[in-house]
Amino acid sequence: MKKTFRCINLIIILVILASCSNETEEFEKPLPTLLSSPETYIEGEQEFEIYTYYQSFLDFLAQAEKQPDNVEEIYKNTVLNSFKENGFSYSDFNAEIFYTPSDVVKLRNTIEVLIERQDELNTTIKQALATSVAELPGGSKKIHIMPIIPEITHNIEEEAGSVGGYAWNKNNIVLLVGPSFLEVDLAYTVAHEYHHVVYMDTKGGKWYTLLEQAVLEGKADTFATMLYPESFMSYYEPFTTEENTKVMEIFSANLESTDVELSVDFLYGDEREDIPQFATYIIGSQIMEALLTKHSNLTVEEWTKMPAKEVLEKSNLLLNKTE
Repeated sequence: MKKTFRCINLIIILVILASCSNETEEFEKPLPTLLSSPETYIEGEQEFEIYTYYQSFLDFLAQAEKQPDNVEEIYKNTVLNSFKENGFSYSDFNAEIFYTPSDVVKLRNTIEVLIERQDELNTTIKQALATSVAELPGGSKKIHIMPIIPEITHNIEEEAGSVGGYAWNKNNIVLLVGPSFLEVDLAYTVAHEYHHVVYMDTKGGKWYTLLEQAVLEGKADTFATMLYPESFMSYYEPFTTEENTKVMEIFSANLESTDVELSVDFLYGDEREDIPQFATYIIGSQIMEALLTKHSNLTVEEWTKMPAKEVLEKSNLLLNKTE
C-alpha cells in the first residue's frame, strides 16, 4: 500500500515539475537571432538596403521599464538616434510615425512577433522588389522597417491590413508593419512605394500640385494592383455619383494648387466641403483607369514618366465629366 501511494505521489510531483518546466520554457523562450541590418540586396543593377530597428526598440523597452518617467528621452536616444544614423533628421521626427510610444506592452508584442517573422518579412520585401524592378527599373534605394506603434494603429491596422508605407524621399522608403501583416499586402505596399520613389527620380524635389498628387497616387496604385491584384490594400470606396460631381468640380478648379490645407482635405476628407477621405487616391485611380483604357499600348515606363498634365489630357476624364 505504501509503495502504491509513493508511486502516485511521485507521478504527481513529476507532472507538476514538467508543467512548471514547460511554462518556464515558454515564458523564457529566447527570441531568434536578429538578421543583419542593413541587409544588402542586389536586383539587376540596383542595390537595396533593408534596415530593421528591432534592437533599438528592444533597448528602448528595456530602459523604459526601468525609467517609466523618462520614456521620451529614452526613445530619442535609442530608436530615433538609430534612424538619424541612417540618414533621417530631427525635423523628420515630427511625423506621427515617430511619436514616442506609450503602450509599451502592446509595442513589445509587436516587436517580438516581427522578430519571429523577420525572415518572412524580409523575403517578401525582396520578392516584391524583384517583381517591381522587372517591370520598372530604377536606382538604388533604402527600405526602413518601422513597427507600427500603438498610437497610429487606428490609421493603419483597421483600414490597411496592418501595413502602411511612406516614400520618404526619392532614396528612402519607410514601411510600417504590424504583427498581423499579410504577405500579399506587404508586397503591394512595397510595389506602391517603390513606384513613388522611382517617379521621384524623374520628378525631382519640387512641391506637387493637387493634380500631380492625384496622378502620383493613381500611378502607384495602378502599378501595385497590376502586380498584386489579389491584395485588398486599395481600401477606399469609389465616389458616389453625388460625391463625384461635387469633388471633381473642386478638383478641376484647383489643379495647379499647392495649398497644403487643400491637399490635406483631399487626403483625409473635409465634411464641410463634402470631400470624402482618400479623394486624392480615388481621383488618381480614375484618371489612370481612363488613360489606360484609351491608351492600352502605353508601357509602364512610358506612363510612369508621363507628366501629370499630359496624363490628364490623354485620359479625357474631366472632359467626360463635363459632357
